[in-house]
Amino acid sequence: MNDESKNVKLVFAEALEKATAAERGAYLDGACGEDADLRMEVEELLKAHGQAGDFMEAPALETEVTLEDPAPTEKYGTVISRYKLLEKLGEGGFGAVWAAEQKKPVKRRVALKIIKLGMDTRQVVARFEAERQALAMMDHPNIAKVFDAGATETGRPYFVMELVRGIPIIEYCDQVKLSVQDRLGLFIKVCHAIQHAHQKGIIHRDIKPSNILITLHDGVPVPRIIDFGIAKATQQELTEMTIYTQHNQFIGTPAYMSPEQAEMSGLDIDTRSDVYSLGVLLYELLTGRTPFDAKELMQSGIDQMRKIIREQEPPKPSTKFATLQMDEQSTTAARHATDSPRLISLLRGDLDWIVMKCIEKDRTRRYETANGLALDVVRHLSNEPVIARPPTVVYQLQKAWRRNKVVYTAAAAVVIALLLGTGISVWQAWIANVARERAVQEERRATESEVNARESEIKALRRAYNSDMSVAFRALEENLFGRVQDIVSQHVPEPGGPDFRGWEWRYAWAQSQSDAVHIWDTPEEMAEVAAVRISPDQRYLVSSEYYPQSWDGGRIRRLWSFQTREELKHVHLPLGSRRGVVFSNSGKHLALHRGGLNEANAVHIYETSTWDLETVIPSETWIRSLSFSPDDETLATIGPSAAVLWNWRQRKIIHKWPIPSPKAGWHDSVAFFPDGRRLAIIGNSELNIVDVATGDIEHKEPAPVEGTPLAISPDSRYVAMGSGNVNSEIRVLNTASWKQEPPLTGHGDWVTSLTFSANGERLVSSSGDNTIRVWDMNSRATTRVLKGHQSEVFTVSLTSDESRAVSAGRDKQILEWDLNAPLPEFREHLLAEKNVRQVVFSADSRSFYTINRNGSLSIWDAETFKKQHSLSPELGGNSSIILSADGDHLIAGTGSGELWVLDAGNLQVVAHQNAPPGPLLPVGFSADGTYLVALESGNKISQWNVDTWQLRSRVDSGLHIERYIERRFALPPDSDILLCPSEENIVWWDLAQSKEQTRILFNTRRKGGIAVSPTEPLLAVACSSDFTFLWDWQTRQFVDRLRGPRISHSVSFSPDGRRLVTGSTGKGTLMLWDVSTRQEIARFGTSSTVVVTVQFSPDGNTICAADNGGIAHFWRAPSLERINAIEAEQRRTERRWRHKDQ
Repeated sequence: MNDESKNVKLVFAEALEKATAAERGAYLDGACGEDADLRMEVEELLKAHGQAGDFMEAPALETEVTLEDPAPTEKYGTVISRYKLLEKLGEGGFGAVWAAEQKKPVKRRVALKIIKLGMDTRQVVARFEAERQALAMMDHPNIAKVFDAGATETGRPYFVMELVRGIPIIEYCDQVKLSVQDRLGLFIKVCHAIQHAHQKGIIHRDIKPSNILITLHDGVPVPRIIDFGIAKATQQELTEMTIYTQHNQFIGTPAYMSPEQAEMSGLDIDTRSDVYSLGVLLYELLTGRTPFDAKELMQSGIDQMRKIIREQEPPKPSTKFATLQMDEQSTTAARHATDSPRLISLLRGDLDWIVMKCIEKDRTRRYETANGLALDVVRHLSNEPVIARPPTVVYQLQKAWRRNKVVYTAAAAVVIALLLGTGISVWQAWIANVARERAVQEERRATESEVNARESEIKALRRAYNSDMSVAFRALEENLFGRVQDIVSQHVPEPGGPDFRGWEWRYAWAQSQSDAVHIWDTPEEMAEVAAVRISPDQRYLVSSEYYPQSWDGGRIRRLWSFQTREELKHVHLPLGSRRGVVFSNSGKHLALHRGGLNEANAVHIYETSTWDLETVIPSETWIRSLSFSPDDETLATIGPSAAVLWNWRQRKIIHKWPIPSPKAGWHDSVAFFPDGRRLAIIGNSELNIVDVATGDIEHKEPAPVEGTPLAISPDSRYVAMGSGNVNSEIRVLNTASWKQEPPLTGHGDWVTSLTFSANGERLVSSSGDNTIRVWDMNSRATTRVLKGHQSEVFTVSLTSDESRAVSAGRDKQILEWDLNAPLPEFREHLLAEKNVRQVVFSADSRSFYTINRNGSLSIWDAETFKKQHSLSPELGGNSSIILSADGDHLIAGTGSGELWVLDAGNLQVVAHQNAPPGPLLPVGFSADGTYLVALESGNKISQWNVDTWQLRSRVDSGLHIERYIERRFALPPDSDILLCPSEENIVWWDLAQSKEQTRILFNTRRKGGIAVSPTEPLLAVACSSDFTFLWDWQTRQFVDRLRGPRISHSVSFSPDGRRLVTGSTGKGTLMLWDVSTRQEIARFGTSSTVVVTVQFSPDGNTICAADNGGIAHFWRAPSLERINAIEAEQRRTERRWRHKDQ
């Protein structure tokens, strides 16, 4: 093929891509110039192309489609599968993009791209499929996502992607007049998105402003990259269809095209081509111009265009801007929110060097990656030295030589003649060259020093992060959620900065989130709240505050609307009991204590319909607690020296019970029994049950010295008391026998208040450990732990319908809780199943399997922890399970030598084989996934074909193999090596040759679990000492050891290999380690038993531990994507509340 025919085909192919006739005409004007023959031939080809049908797919007698008789095509309202076309967004030579509406299974607006009618040739379809595959491989917030794909009824392929409504990045920056710094911030996000594509093996090859759209999320500009239509795969095929790129085919946009892309030689295009295009984009962001004018390129013809891109050196950005006309300079500078001199100053130096390094002709001198480019921009913004530097004189001479070989050859001859004639000049030149080389070396060493310093800084930051996470987990043990929130927020990475976050950060974030459904909008001057009371009709809430700085600091009573949560009124008292406030049972009255300083002690009773003061009952002493009788006719009070029963309407004392040797008691309390016949009184470290009619004391019971909260069950069966400051137990007194029942334990500090539900089935307690607990009085177990307060919780009150609780305390907050809400998702969960022997997660982490000590096998939902299926009959004792490599089958080995292959979805039997009698333990699969490895009795190692599940081989290993399920065996990835314990050794067993390779001697016969990192050749071995040992399993070299506080029993690596979790005994049974620094990051778990197995779920979100008591524990953390979604919803909710308040 001659050059002329090549040009005709190239110009025709490029013109075919233009969407309209006007665009084609403008392109042909530039590409053909004055070559009338070329113009005529191309136009004839275009005309023939428009008239031609597709003879490969149309029927032989199909009527020919002509320009005058166009075939029907898509239009508004056309329905393709689940999508209704609404608006054409654009089209090219081969495809069109429509805005469409999807109604099922979700309702949303999407973008649908479809091949135009008549364009569905094999080459076009292959490129179309490649674009879809490229987008589908990526999952990044700055890259448009693919939702669906398919074909129309006529067979034309389409795919559905995220609808991105935005404007090109250059246009957006100019419209809003973004500063240089803000433009660089957007550019960094673009670099990260391109880096994500490169990591997925995709080269975009057409990066330009129109393919980078800016959308606004909550007012924040977010770049979105679209159009991977000419993307290229570096690591794998994007489609099974063959894409043939024609020799000399011109792909891309010339103004943004790298020299190697324009050259179209045998040199393969790699990711540095996209780095070049990013450099052109940055050039345009900074100057408003591309390095080479796009119109001039198009008008110069293809060959000249290539030559310009390959050989001509563009001016630096600062130089380009300085050469503009004054009015253009002023306009451009204004779009950058600055003036011309300032903009030139900003561009000169770092930004010039960074841009010019990107658009180097020699791709080996560009940034290696898009991340490398982004990091250099971050260094510039942080006023740190950048990697980019001006080109050396030697390099400039080399470039000039390549461009002008003939001229420089002649000049070199002259120079050589002169050099031969003067030896002194040659010597001086050599000296100068040596000096320059030394300067280059010094510069290189300086750059290396900067890189080393940055690496050292990152190591220091990583160690600081690990230390902070350790502090955060200790704060979680003490329920110091505010402290945890502070630490978590400190380690949210800056854009472009290092991100050290792992499972521990996500788990700590989840634990620090409040369970409260509403935080009441309290005034800034709010004091510590000692009591809250909800009226029986749920119309009002009363709070009682006090200032702890001094005993006479005053009290505040606030009245709130419970429905609107708005403060209705408040009264400031000089003194008064902190807890001395109570509603009558009918809700018609409110009684509170006033007194102290210059005001006499008295109980004020208000009528709640008008809030008028109905009566005042004088009191000789301070009132610490009040209680209305069930019929509201009498009122009981207690002070430092006596408890008194009043006929409050007549203001007469009915009975008075002196308190001998009165002591200060913060929780001295009185409470009526539900039948109204008895009254419980706690005072001076003693519980008295008195007969209301006679005043006689029926029963006495010691109470804690410091006083205690008091509650009586609605059926009068139980009296519940706190233990003051003595301990954190809740004591339960059975009124039938007046004997103490087993106490309720779980709080970490003193119990401050107690309230029974109306049916008596639940008891709600608040505590100084910053939490509220809900107890099931039938099982005596904690059913809910409410977290959200930043300090001690002093009081909790229930609504009459028991659906809500309100609490307050030292943190001056009033929090509202939904007692019927689903339990928090991200808390430690104990599986309801008992005697669990082993837990195995499904491949997608959405479910898990358990096998019990009796051989009972079940599937569970990993989110709800509900059982889905169980296998019947049971497999028998000493059974164990593993998941197949593809996740489709569950393989079980029994204690009697049976091998069961089950469907992983429904536990239906797929295959069953018998081995020799004795335990059979499946341990893993070969590197190619073709056979299963199992251990059998008699120290035998067997292999089973996965296609037929027939025995492949069985050999006597001669080893003393310890057959346990505690993850004591490992098959490293991509190897046929089995690592297993034998007496005091770890043995390397070659599965291919069925023989021992080598062994490592340990100083103990008792070894715990072993695990192999999924990302590096690292073997972790838990031993009976306090150490977990790390070895390189490939070189068999010792690497390091991790020392814990107790014997280590089990180990597991996270799926990304960055974390190692070890299980031991006692409180803090689990320890999380940073694999790179060998630092302890977190210690958690409250079980006092031995952790037999521990593992991460495949998605890295859940840690599961099974103890020797047969209990399975789960600690689940949200993904970063889930956290971002939750925080976004929290921000939206906060804005709605602010708008409501306004």
